[in-house]
Amino acid sequence: MRDVHQLLLSVCNRLDAIEGDLVCKIVDVEKSLEVAHSKIENLECTVSKLQTRIQTVERSYNEQRQLDELRSKEYNILVHGITQNSTIETTDQIERTVRTFIVEKLRFSQDRMDEIQFCNIYRLPRRTSAIQSTPDVSSLRSGPIVIKLARITDKMTLLKLAQNARQHNANMTRHLPLSMQKQRASLLKSASSLYKAGRKIQWKTEGSNYCLYADGERVLT
Repeated sequence: MRDVHQLLLSVCNRLDAIEGDLVCKIVDVEKSLEVAHSKIENLECTVSKLQTRIQTVERSYNEQRQLDELRSKEYNILVHGITQNSTIETTDQIERTVRTFIVEKLRFSQDRMDEIQFCNIYRLPRRTSAIQSTPDVSSLRSGPIVIKLARITDKMTLLKLAQNARQHNANMTRHLPLSMQKQRASLLKSASSLYKAGRKIQWKTEGSNYCLYADGERVLT
């Protein structure tokens, strides 16, 4: 009987020791988990800061790229609506076509036209999406023509002819970066409505944005 008692006592002691050891290990695990959670929170915070920083740098890069593109096109204008007469056009043919259109259709002085120097001129291709969605390619309006001028004054002179050009289903606009072209396109309907309502319309570049103003007040949509 005494041996059984000793055995039970020994078992109890061993169980107590195991329990104590398990409790210590559980405490250690809990502390490790707390440390791990703290490290995870710090990592999440660091990642969040890095993501914000990356977004800021990316936004700054895109804005700078757009401003650089805008500056590179500072002397450019786009001429829309002049028909492409042949599949392959030379630079001289395009320039001759544009100059003839401006003088004959827009009644611009030939002498003034001769004074305006084109540094470069080329036609942009039609949009691929438009070609694919239109079976009769010949029915598409020709791509716009890019003109790089030697002087800003010549650019402003030609842009003033835009209203006359619209009477011949053509137009002359600034050559904007693609993102600004999209902004302008989204505001054209509002600009047309406001113009017809007698409001004074003005387009402005503000940083990397192309903005519409009516009577001095910015139009957001």
